[in-house]
Amino acid sequence: MKAAGTAATNGPEGDAEAGSMPETKAPSTNSFSALKPFIIISVSYLLYTMTDGAIRMIVLLNAYNLGFTAWYG
Repeated sequence: MKAAGTAATNGPEGDAEAGSMPETKAPSTNSFSALKPFIIISVSYLLYTMTDGAIRMIVLLNAYNLGFTAWYG
């Protein structure tokens, strides 16, 4: 039979060895893997947006150099 204070000193289980703790992984190793898809999608969207804007500006400036305007006449 166990002593009265055994469960309080060894934790809630009562039969764990003194000083032993459950093994846990460091949160920093898993946090990057969780953010990796978000980073990839965000960078891809940013690059697409910049490229699309640059192409639109090239087309707009080329049309302006050819004499196109927004007004009839």
